[in-house]
Amino acid sequence: MISMADIAKEAKVSRTSVSLALNERYIDGVSISEDIRNRIKKIAAKHGYRHNVLASSMTKGKSRMIGCLGLDQSEESALFVGQIMTAAIKAAAARDYSLKLLSSEATVEQLLDEICGYRLSGVIIRSRNHKMLERLTERLEHYHVPAVLVDTNYSDLGMSSVNSDDAEGVRQAVHHLYELGHRRINFIGFEDFTPFTIVRRGGYIQGLEECGLKLENNPCYFTDPGELRHPFERVEILAAKLLQEKTRPTAIIGNCDEVALLVLRAAWRLGINVPDQLSVIGVGDISPDLFSCPPLTTVARPYLSMGAAALNKLIDAPEETSNMVLPVNLVIRQTTAVCPINVE
Repeated sequence: MISMADIAKEAKVSRTSVSLALNERYIDGVSISEDIRNRIKKIAAKHGYRHNVLASSMTKGKSRMIGCLGLDQSEESALFVGQIMTAAIKAAAARDYSLKLLSSEATVEQLLDEICGYRLSGVIIRSRNHKMLERLTERLEHYHVPAVLVDTNYSDLGMSSVNSDDAEGVRQAVHHLYELGHRRINFIGFEDFTPFTIVRRGGYIQGLEECGLKLENNPCYFTDPGELRHPFERVEILAAKLLQEKTRPTAIIGNCDEVALLVLRAAWRLGINVPDQLSVIGVGDISPDLFSCPPLTTVARPYLSMGAAALNKLIDAPEETSNMVLPVNLVIRQTTAVCPINVE
């Protein structure tokens, strides 16, 4: 592979001149004519020269590369991760940066080896592993590597973050159901220990209070992690149980779209018509929502904006800690309707 030194020799100029020409740099006191610059570029193109990004990072101390941790997961309950990653890639390319995908299976020390070895300018992180994040945060601070949490509600870590206003979205969902006449609403979710569950439940409770509804009459239900079943199966069993009660809910808000879709399936198995006999709302606006029958009403989260905002935060203000909360909106499709008079 041809080097700058090879180009300098063929062009009969100094290596510094080659570097300035190929990197489009101009320095006071160093005069390089446009003819010489063009000759250098032609020689470089003829030999297929490619800029050595890693070599430049060794000189500058930082590369134009940003790490992404937690966006390699193909977990069933994170169908939207690809959207965050896609937005980050596009935002990086627009600013002449590239992304380095970091393995979610790596240890903290292994991650640090890659982050420091590649001289990464920063790291975008999505993770539910609080213990790992605590250790990683401490080490990143030691090496002066900025990081931004995306779709990760751990405010106690003192890191910058980009999230969506899920509490407001669920609050809007409650008001929507209330306006349709529903007075028996349930909130269903996976095991109640993740931060985003706590945030969304908070929005649900706030919505109930604003509508004059009591939580005791419109309770929250969560699956039992002790059950030796797949999480999705646990959700469907819980939904079926609630829908078979004598005084069953007329509306259910799922903690996420996957939960809402499982509620739809449980209702279908029991012969309960949605939305005529039961209204259902999810949170997320993932692609399968459009293919559900009927199409799911949901709180749309701005995944693309979240990915781009996290990337730009690392480039524009890496040292400034801030918590960005992006707006959401309720997308009304076909799983909500006026509360039925008779739900028996």
